[in-house]
Amino acid sequence: MSDRELSEAERTVYEGLRRTAALFARELSAALEHDVRLTAVEFELLETLATPEAERLRMSDLAERIMLTPSGVTRVVTRLGRRGLLVRHRTDGGDGRAYVATITEAGRELLARAGSAHRSAVRRVVRANFSEAETAALAALLTDRIPRLPELR
Repeated sequence: MSDRELSEAERTVYEGLRRTAALFARELSAALEHDVRLTAVEFELLETLATPEAERLRMSDLAERIMLTPSGVTRVVTRLGRRGLLVRHRTDGGDGRAYVATITEAGRELLARAGSAHRSAVRRVVRANFSEAETAALAALLTDRIPRLPELR
């Protein structure tokens, strides 16, 4: 096998993870859009900003944290900003080009309402596809083996 070809196991892992991620994204977005008019990415961005360590997260760090491109995170932040769910402003630091996004009280309130739809959708996908033992084993595998995202600065 050359390095251009994937083994059957590698292909299966890749396809399984890709399809699982797509399934979660579809189910989460459908539930969130129906209940609170948020996409899964918008929910993730607000959820990230609502954590104490991320209250004033630079846009570049936010993009890295939620695995979007800088232009992708800018589009999401702009949409959420128009709805009054967060604000984007320049940092007080030495880099005048740097911006931060901060969740607003309205964003926190919407996030709290969205939590129930999010939890229900996650449970629905997990329980429909994995037994309790498989869920525990998958959680352990993903925690122990998949590299963690870089910590916040």
